[in-house]
Order: sequence, then structure tokens, then C-alpha cells
Amino acid sequence: MTKIGIMLGGPIELIDFEKDFQNDYDKWLGVDGGAVYLLNKQIPVDVAIGDFDSVSATNMEKITKEARKVIAFEAEKDDTDTEISLLYALNELEATKIDIFGATGGRIDHLLSNLLMVNQPRFKQFASRITFRDKTNTISFYLPGKYFIKKEIDKKYISFIGLSAIEKLVLKDFKYNLDATSYAYSPALVSNEFVEKEAYFSYNKGLIMVVQSKDA
Repeated sequence: MTKIGIMLGGPIELIDFEKDFQNDYDKWLGVDGGAVYLLNKQIPVDVAIGDFDSVSATNMEKITKEARKVIAFEAEKDDTDTEISLLYALNELEATKIDIFGATGGRIDHLLSNLLMVNQPRFKQFASRITFRDKTNTISFYLPGKYFIKKEIDKKYISFIGLSAIEKLVLKDFKYNLDATSYAYSPALVSNEFVEKEAYFSYNKGLIMVVQSKDA
């Protein structure tokens, strides 16, 4: 199992680094300003990647000097920096688990781009490997199947958000349950709660984003 951490350049106040995550990942990718954040936390940057259009000359010098590898792209390109870093993690590092930080709290178009990219055909097959994390949210993706999901200790709510039409969604042992319910649109079933420490869900078709969250 190869676990990769990707640090984007989002607002640092929402990045949950109260815990020591340094040793939780086999490699770290720093994307644009995310590379500076990691280096300032004394976390080794295995790959600094992006167009670095938001990075000052001083910080770019720091990245060039301290990151183990730097991959720079032109600002005008077809893929976003996040897409490029995810492709690198999957194809070059053969990641089996990817946690993405620094994706929330900034521009809403950037957030939507990051979340919706998982539905692209090139990423969708790897959806279950990808998780977005910040101080109040854990965002995971599930392909059709049957799942037992555990409640995160510090989270109160769980939401099921379809990134497509959803077929025969079953929720069991939650506060609000469902029995094989289908949606011809992308449903947002928010603010559900666990009844016990573990619950069950399944569905037959589509892509679901599951958010465990707490109030700030």
C-alpha cells in the first residue's frame, strides 16, 4: 500500500495539522503554495508540482532548494494543478490511498473543480482511493457496492451526495434510513447521523460522495 499526501494551496487555517501527520504518508506532493506550507512545517516535499503562479520569488527559491523534485508547468494548460498532481500520484507513484489537504475554504470554483474531477472517466475508477480532508470535514468517494462505514470519533454528521443519478440507495442504521431509493438527478442527502459506531449503505449505479463533518 502506497499512501500519498497531497497539499494544495488553500487557506492554511482550515488544514488539520494539529496532529503529526508527517509519518502517516509514504510521500508528500506539494502543489504550488502547498509545497511552501509543508516545507515550513519541516515536512519533506518529495515532489513540488504545479505552475507556481501564486508563489513569490522568495518562496520559489525555497521550493527549488528544499524540495526533492520540482515539476513546473506553464500557467496556461488544460489540466488544473490538482488534476496534474492526482495524475502524478496515481500513475508515477502508483498510489493506493491519496489524502488531499488545502482544497477547501478558498474560491468556490476551485473547490467544485476539485470535488467534481473525481467523476472524470480517468479518475472515477480510482474514486475509492481519494479523500479530501480539512479540520471539519472528511470527504470520501464510493463506487457502486455494499459498504459498512465507521463513524469518525470527532464528527457528528454524515451526508450522501450524488455526483450523478443514483440507483437503489440503501441506508441502514443511520438516524434517517432509506430503502432502495433511486434518484434521476444528483441528490444531496445532508445532515444524517450515525445511530451506532458503524452503519451500512449500498447502491447500484452512479458515484457517491460521502461527507463526515462537524460544526466548526
